[in-house]
Amino acid sequence: MNTLGAMNCTALELCEVFQDLKQEIISNNPNNFTLEEEEEANFADDATWVLTSSFVILTMQSGFGLLEMGSSTSGNEINIMIKNVADVIFGSLAYWLFGYGI
Repeated sequence: MNTLGAMNCTALELCEVFQDLKQEIISNNPNNFTLEEEEEANFADDATWVLTSSFVILTMQSGFGLLEMGSSTSGNEINIMIKNVADVIFGSLAYWLFGYGI
């Protein structure tokens, strides 16, 4: 049994209907953007995502440092925190040198 009921159309006809709808939506949109404006908006979205992700990762790094510090002896606290600070510095430097260009 046909689940679409009375809608019997080919894929080509359906594609044409969707193209017409797309053109109508674009023509009725008061906020038509040029290609340059869209690229700028995409770049801003990408930059926001990278900064947000970086903040989350650096926050996780400090949390891991506190977890390591809590599970070791009290004499090793400074060594563990220095190791975590060095990890953040060298990791950020390596990302800036190699990873950002990927």
